[in-house]
Order: sequence, then C-alpha cells, then structure tokens
Amino acid sequence: MQRRSFPRLRISSDARILTREGYFPGTLENISLSGLFVRTVGKVSMGDTSEITIPLPAVSRQESLQLRGIAVRIETDGIAFRIGTIDHATFSHLKSILKNKAVRKLAA
Repeated sequence: MQRRSFPRLRISSDARILTREGYFPGTLENISLSGLFVRTVGKVSMGDTSEITIPLPAVSRQESLQLRGIAVRIETDGIAFRIGTIDHATFSHLKSILKNKAVRKLAA
C-alpha cells in the first residue's frame, strides 16, 4: 500500500461534485493537503477530473472551498480524489483549516 504524503483528517461536511454530466451530492469523510474522500452514490471514472465544492462555516473568510480533484480510487460508497492544481490562496486556506482541526483534535 502506498504511503500518503500528507495525513488525512476526518472531517464530516457536505460536498458537491461537478462532473461533465452534472452535479451530485456527497459527504466529505476525510481530507488532506493532497487528497480527499467523498461518500457518494454518484459515479465518475478513474482519472476523471471533477470540481468539488465544500461549504465552510459562516466564521470562515470564504463561503466554500473549491477544489479540482482527479478520481484515483472508486469504491461502492464513495470516491477518493487527488487534489489537482490548487491556487496559493486556496492551498493556504485548506492548510489553515486542517491545522485548526488537528489542534482541536489534539486538545480534546
């Protein structure tokens, strides 16, 4: 099994996936700086690129996180995406979210 570059944190949140065929809903299960897993009944093919939108709490400086993901694993109940090209601001924001989540997890 391949070792991940970045540890994934469990985060449960709504997710919306845009493919060439349209949108379908899902639930974010975990995320890292390099990938994420979304529980969904929606379908994509291996290697397909999708836009994943994750709504953020109102206290965030952004309303949602917009990521481009490449399907790297397809399961019966979800899809694992490798995060593709990401702009600096989005990367920094994701890094901040993950850091805050990790700190809260350690403090609990």
